[in-house]
Amino acid sequence: MEQAELQSKLQAALARHLGAPVEIHDLARLTGGATKTTWSFDAELGGER
Repeated sequence: MEQAELQSKLQAALARHLGAPVEIHDLARLTGGATKTTWSFDAELGGER
């Protein structure tokens, strides 16, 4: 999955779960892991990170 696609899906999933619009910032793939990927990000909800 490309980074832009993951960001879009993550924003949608968090918005459904939290019941409010969410913006994802600084999405980055972390190193390590042979069969799984790990990502880090900041989420902004209601103007707060």
